[in-house]
Amino acid sequence: MAGLFLGHFNATNHSLDAPSALGQLALEHIYHEAGFVDHIDEAVSLHQVNAKMSPFGSQFEQLPGHVYYINHCGFGEQNALHMVLGTAQGKVTIFVVPNPQSSGPTTFSDDNMQGVVMPAHKADLIVVGDKGQDVTPVAERLKADLNWEI
Repeated sequence: MAGLFLGHFNATNHSLDAPSALGQLALEHIYHEAGFVDHIDEAVSLHQVNAKMSPFGSQFEQLPGHVYYINHCGFGEQNALHMVLGTAQGKVTIFVVPNPQSSGPTTFSDDNMQGVVMPAHKADLIVVGDKGQDVTPVAERLKADLNWEI
């Protein structure tokens, strides 16, 4: 019984290893904002995305799909970029979180969604999609198109 309680305690208090905690935080963030961002289409341009990326010292050279939503958000105890992108694999939610905590790609999931945390030079890139959706190619493409030399 104590093991079950501690497992639940760890998951809700983000005392898991850093990439797992980031994945859990991403899932919680998506569920919390679902009613707000699910039906928005701001038709965001690459220029607008890069304006939002400028505080992080980076920009995208291109994007692999249509940007429905973008904004800065509180992500744990720091600020991050939150973007919803339509891709060939389907809609995904992306977070660019400065000060990377992961050393390599780490996957995470729950009953409805799955994602990957991928280090990208000066940030962790988190991509989340529906359960069964392969988000790793999207994360790899975004990482390849992310330029930190601005």
